[in-house]
Amino acid sequence: MSDSAGGSGNTWAQYLKSARRAKGLTIDDLATLAGVSRMTIIRWEAGVSEPKPTTLRAVARALGLPLGDVLTLAGGADEGALDPLAAEVISLIGPDSLLADRERALLREMISRLIEPYRHSARRRGRG
Repeated sequence: MSDSAGGSGNTWAQYLKSARRAKGLTIDDLATLAGVSRMTIIRWEAGVSEPKPTTLRAVARALGLPLGDVLTLAGGADEGALDPLAAEVISLIGPDSLLADRERALLREMISRLIEPYRHSARRRGRG
């Protein structure tokens, strides 16, 4: 398979292949580290498909790259991808977080309080 797949996924495909090689990883190595199949990596590198935002964290970790950088490149190819701030918040409150359980719970509570007015507003707009 080649890197010359057309479309906006090309940048992501080239970046992924280049980052994997720079790290000295095989396709099988990256697949194992990211928790996906070998065929998934092949498809990503060929520009045939793109990772889900939730998978990008594992890819970034496997490649030793900042999540924001990976999201920015992948996000250019997928409008549904999370922005870097949202991804950072998810990495802080998610199960793989380095924060203690109590710290994660407090952070979740703070975020809920911050976004509650926006949730309320969105609910009203949805009903009207």
